[in-house]
This record gives sequence, structure tokens and C-alpha cells, in this order.
Amino acid sequence: MIPFDFIKGSEGWKVKKLLVFFILTFTFLNLLFANPLDGIKNFVFYYGKDEINQLSQYDLAVVQPDAYSTSEIKEIELHTKLIAYMSIGESENKNNVDPSWILAKNENWNSYMIDVRKQGWRNYIINVLAKKIKDMGYDGFFLDTVDTAVQFPQTADAMASLIKDIREAYPGMIIIQNRGFPLLSKTGPYIDGVLWEDFASKYNFINGTYEKVDINPVEVDQQINLAKKFGYKILALSYAGENDYDLMNYIFSMYEKYDVLGSITNLYINSIYTYKPGMPIPVLTYSSTNLSSEIYFNPKTPESSTDYIYGPGWSKPENILGIWYRKCEGWDAGAVLTFDATENSSFLVIYFDGGLNDFALQISAYNGTNWPMIASIPIGNDNMPKATLVNVDKKYLYDVDPKIPGIQEEFGFKGGKVAYIGKPDMMEFALGNFSYRNNKITFVVRNVSVNTSKEFEILIYNGKGDLIKSINVDQLGPNEDYKVSVEVNKSFSPLKIVINPGKNKEFDPSVNTMTVNF
Repeated sequence: MIPFDFIKGSEGWKVKKLLVFFILTFTFLNLLFANPLDGIKNFVFYYGKDEINQLSQYDLAVVQPDAYSTSEIKEIELHTKLIAYMSIGESENKNNVDPSWILAKNENWNSYMIDVRKQGWRNYIINVLAKKIKDMGYDGFFLDTVDTAVQFPQTADAMASLIKDIREAYPGMIIIQNRGFPLLSKTGPYIDGVLWEDFASKYNFINGTYEKVDINPVEVDQQINLAKKFGYKILALSYAGENDYDLMNYIFSMYEKYDVLGSITNLYINSIYTYKPGMPIPVLTYSSTNLSSEIYFNPKTPESSTDYIYGPGWSKPENILGIWYRKCEGWDAGAVLTFDATENSSFLVIYFDGGLNDFALQISAYNGTNWPMIASIPIGNDNMPKATLVNVDKKYLYDVDPKIPGIQEEFGFKGGKVAYIGKPDMMEFALGNFSYRNNKITFVVRNVSVNTSKEFEILIYNGKGDLIKSINVDQLGPNEDYKVSVEVNKSFSPLKIVINPGKNKEFDPSVNTMTVNF
């Protein structure tokens, strides 16, 4: 480069002016075409409410548009680029859309996949939903459910053109596309970023657990090269349980290995995780005596006492082999338990481990603002009751009725049949898997508890009340089965089976009794 001082005379001043013009023009173009996501060092997804101070600690945050007021949005944006969620390929409410727009139902989320070729839907997205978000003062849009066009390839071109139309209608807004990788060759010029959801881990809706994802290095390289070509940024999001530090460490190691900027959240994106690699892993203990509540889900379950269930999500009571259950559907099934103090605590849940349509029993806790999920319990195919312990962090204990002694905590239930919520030391036995063949009845006795039982008896009486078999069991582990086989004839019917604790008195034998006709 020639120094300005060496350019002299009137021609020199012309050259100087020309160089200054080119420098200013180049700087302006750089600013004009720079990716607004350049320079961000961290980001968070959070679909709860409040937590303004925490959001302000991130360079970028993605939130639900109605979670914050205009003044709160301005406050957060003093420190953070604030992006609003916008579903462009699905609708949560089929009553709000023309039936002809619906392609299929997303059973995992109880939502409806939309045909983006329909002009009415496109008008709604651009002129109503996007406009509302812009007018509220958000910095940009997070375009979710783009993958609808991947599942229905006939709509792929329309999805790509919809994203292009959003960019043209709102040129100053940040646009982040969620997945939709096959569309990126068409949408790449119009977006600022793509979210690689489920990058290192995902939630398995079949078994109700978080699990690692096998990452394909070739695919990562392809996506990085495509991002460089079009100038958008890749963000990665993975899912883990709040206290699953092993899975979180794995996720962070994958982010480092593939040099991507990533974040971690839970399935419902309603908790902000603060754990980072290298932090000491907290040793958590949970009190089993901080709760004295008991709720049985029989026809007489109370609905207006200190401990109660509420909401239309609970079905009518259903008796399965002598045990009453209520199915919980949606998040409209609630329960209130009373804790003695604000400390990490546990409660017992007994549920039906069976049902082809129930993949997991999910439990959330109300913390005064949001409903973070605290447990996702896989449901198998035992077709028997099963007990599990649910841990509640003290930060989620919120007293919904301070006038009553103790802490009344609200819980939400979804996706299973529940028989009992309450004291962790509760013990009951269940009978099931009955079979009658060749004058022989077989069945199992299950210890429906999280504790190992002491010695007990299995007493079998015939229809006349005569004891025909007695079995001593030294102990039975949590959810462990003891198989029983007994020779019978028709004159024995009905059999009366009693699980007797003897002198141990661990449980009530009158509850653990069943009459069997054959």
C-alpha cells in the first residue's frame, strides 16, 4: 500500500479521496453483510418465564414470544440478542387452522403438521405471527418445525420459499432455522443460523429417557462447509436430565471435538442449566422423611384436602387386578403434596408398567413461575404395578397455599396410569400374570416398593376357607417378583391369596389380599 504522504498535488488529493471512499464503502458493506450472530460466545434456549437476569448473561437467547412484556424484552436486549420462537410447519391447535391444511398429527407433541403450500397458512405466518414478534421488539425469529417439509418432501420447495419470503418481509430480523438440513441449499442465503437440534443427545419418546446420539463426522463436515458457503452460523442443542452430569460431560466433549457452539436443556426447555465442564459435580442427597402425604387413586381419592389431585387430565378410576389407577393425559392432571420443609426430598410413585400407548410417565413441579420436568419414567410391558422414587430439588418447592402448615407443592403428571403418590417407605404387594392350565395356577407376587422387604408369607385358601398352601419368603427386593405355582381343582374356586407380613408389620395384609375365580 502507498502511504498517503507520498501522494502529492491535485491528482494526489483525488487519489486520497478515492481511497477513502473505497475504505468507507468496504467497511459499510462489511457491516451490511456481516452475520449478526458473529461474535456470540454462548446462547440459551428457555421456554419458561422470568429468569431475566439469567437470560441477560447470554449473548443470545431463544424464548417464547408471549413470555415477556415489551419493557422486559428491552431490558434483556440491553445485553442479549433475543429471538422469539415461531413454528412454521406445525400448529398446536387444529381448531385454529383450516382442516385442509393439516398433513398429519405429531403424536409426540400432540400438534398438527401443516402443508406450507397453503396460502392462508403462509399469510398467517408472515402477516400475523412474524409481524407480532417484530412489533413486540424481538431481534429475530427462531423457525421451528421446518422438518415437516422433510417428512413431506412434496412441500419442501414451499417451505424454502416461505423462509425466503420471511427474510424479504423482515430484512433486519435475525433468522435461525431449526434443522431442515435437506433444505439448507435453498434456505442458506436467507438465514443467519441453523440450529442442529439433537446434536449429541436426544430424548427418546419410546422409552422416556435421554440418550446419546451417534454423530457422523462426514455429516458434520458437510454441514460446516455448507454454512461457510452461505455465511450462516451453526448452533447445536442437546438434551439431558438436570442432574445427568455424565451425559452433560459427554455432550460438552462432542461440542469441543467438532468445534461447534452448543447448549444443553431438558425436553420441555423450561430450565436453564448452569453446569459447565470442570465444575465440581454436586453430591445431592434427598430426604425420605420430609413428606408424610399419601394419595391413593381409588374412587374415593380426595380432591379438596391438604393432599389432593385436580384437573380434567385425570381419567375415571380403573381397577386392574385389585389396584385402582387413574390415567393422566396432557398436562391437565395435577396433584398437591405437603412437605415439612424446603429441602431436597423424595416421594414414591406407583404406576402401571404396561400399555402400548404409554411410553413414559412424565412429572413436572411448579416452582412459582414454570413447570420444569423433574422425572421421566419409562413404561415397559410387565402389565404389573411398579414403584419408583422421584427426587425433587428444593429449588422447585413452592408453597401454593401458605395458609396451610407445611409446603403445598403442585406437580403435573402426563402419560401413564398412577396408583399412588406419597411416602417413600410405603410398601405393598401385588399379584399378577395369572395362568390356569392343567389344574395348575401360576402367578407372581411383586414387592411394589423401592425397599427390600423383610420375611413374609404367601397364604392360599380354597373357597371353603381351608389353607391349601403356605409359602415363606425370606425377602423380596424392590419391584422383584416371586413366582408361585399351586395345584388346584375346580372345587377350590375361588382362591383367596393373602400376603401376610407376620410379626414384621411392614404392610397391611387386608390390602394385600385377592380373591381369584377360575
